[in-house]
Amino acid sequence: MNAGALDRRLQFRRATLVQGPFGQQETWADHGSPVWGSRKDVRDTEKAAAGQIASTIMSRFVVRWSELTRQINAKDRFTCDGLEWLVIGVKETGERRRWIEITAETGSD
Repeated sequence: MNAGALDRRLQFRRATLVQGPFGQQETWADHGSPVWGSRKDVRDTEKAAAGQIASTIMSRFVVRWSELTRQINAKDRFTCDGLEWLVIGVKETGERRRWIEITAETGSD
């Protein structure tokens, strides 16, 4: 992986609790500044149910290791390319403290 391959902007989002009219509610807020990353699509699926078709895409994103990215976990989300991605898994790859690989899924419709 080289820095030139980092051609996508990822904005991580984290759930926070806010007081709403019906008690505490979960809302998503930006977490940290956007980071550069790369994307490789792994799988896409389509399902038909109740007369509707839903499709999903699973991709792997690679970002530089940092204090922010090392804290990302499966409870977080991020936006990239106008889509909101759900984090499925996170692991360190390559040299120690160099890259973080994030497996994520989104609905493509």
